[in-house]
Amino acid sequence: MLLLTGCSDNNYYVGEEFDATTAIVNSEKESDLFSVSYDDSALFSVVNTDLNVSFIKPVQSSYVITSKYGPRWGKIHQGIDIAVPEGTAIFASTPGYVKTISYSDTGYGICIEIEYCSSNGDVWMTRYAHLSEIADLSLGDYVKANDCIAFSGNTGNSTGPHLHFEIFKNGITIDPEVYVDF
Repeated sequence: MLLLTGCSDNNYYVGEEFDATTAIVNSEKESDLFSVSYDDSALFSVVNTDLNVSFIKPVQSSYVITSKYGPRWGKIHQGIDIAVPEGTAIFASTPGYVKTISYSDTGYGICIEIEYCSSNGDVWMTRYAHLSEIADLSLGDYVKANDCIAFSGNTGNSTGPHLHFEIFKNGITIDPEVYVDF
């Protein structure tokens, strides 16, 4: 029996035991999101070291922070607004899998969410909103930190071209400035 920990799609596995063939183990190795062990000793680890909680700036050109995380207009602003010219390249702040790609005339406008599990089982998600377009990505695609995932825009409920950037840990929003040195 092998013990699988990690996450897959919308499921989270903790201590789930099952028989695994070499093919299953090899396919899990390629996913970068799993750790496999035999009994109490590690057989091998397939958790990518990039999955430690480490974030890079999603915008690498010059920018201005126009709105921070916290109270705004009678609600909690769950992210940080980064003003940049429309069409500015947006980069994945962390590695992970494309969880959602959405298009709306309201709310977040064009939006992409990247999700992954850290080696300790925390589920992290980053959200990038008000985009002008998404890079050549589909649901379920794996991206590395620093991959170009989109281009900034002014879509949805937006007062000007910018990136709205959010970080979630286990479904709870966190001030992005806790993890990213803007």
